[in-house]
Amino acid sequence: MGLLYLLLSISSSVIIALLLKYNETQERSRLVPLASNYITATGITCYLWWHGGSDSLGNISVFLGIVTGIFFVVGFLLMMIFIGRIGIAIPVSLTRLAVALPIVVSIVFYGETASGMQILGLGLALICFLLFGRSAGQEEASGVSGRDNIFVSSPRGGWLLLISLFLCAGFGGISMKVRDEHCPIDQMHGFLTILFGMALILSWVIVIAKKEQILGRDVCFGLILGVPNGLSSIFFILALHKLGGLMVFPVNDVGVVVFSSLAAMVIWREKLNQTGWVALAVAIVAIVLMNVG
Repeated sequence: MGLLYLLLSISSSVIIALLLKYNETQERSRLVPLASNYITATGITCYLWWHGGSDSLGNISVFLGIVTGIFFVVGFLLMMIFIGRIGIAIPVSLTRLAVALPIVVSIVFYGETASGMQILGLGLALICFLLFGRSAGQEEASGVSGRDNIFVSSPRGGWLLLISLFLCAGFGGISMKVRDEHCPIDQMHGFLTILFGMALILSWVIVIAKKEQILGRDVCFGLILGVPNGLSSIFFILALHKLGGLMVFPVNDVGVVVFSSLAAMVIWREKLNQTGWVALAVAIVAIVLMNVG
């Protein structure tokens, strides 16, 4: 079942990236779909929590849910901005490269060990992320992708945003790992309800503060987006509980990078340059090594 949960987690994350890309091609609001998606995500996890008996939550689950909800909102908003401006490859690759942070936590604080094959696969996965980022950077520099170039207009600001996206993704992964180690699996749905509930409140506060125009089409799109967003976290935590961080984090993240990039190529004709094809080949090898390790 662990591998099935992992596959479903990857599929949900790929769907999220593609929906965000579609929203950017329509040049619609970012904030209203972001806030609306958390209505659905909170509803899904709240129903599952109630249906499962509404187990009470410990202080750790509540605290981690609130903190992770904040990281989710900021990271999601940065993801939408970058997908609209520089395409799918850089932001997806960067958020998946952030797997380095929770993996380090798994090894240093929780004593997880990696086989030689998994270490090699993890190393190749990190190289793959860097290559994908370089490939997307080459496309951006040539003016192929994105509506505008944030790195040309403000190099320092662009890189600060990239670092912020990396840290949000990494700290979110660490929170998931800490929850898995210190909280019963029975509290998962309650934890996710707190997480998405916090994200729901914060995102709508931002919408109101920014005086964003609320259109029905943007709300509906956000409600649809919330389905894979809510399910991806559930599947990810279940996979993490069954398989452990050293397998789930790298395989999930490499899979999302590869399949998101391929889908964008097919649907929106986003092209891979030579560096991109090398990165794709390295990613496939990395996935195989981490699975057989």
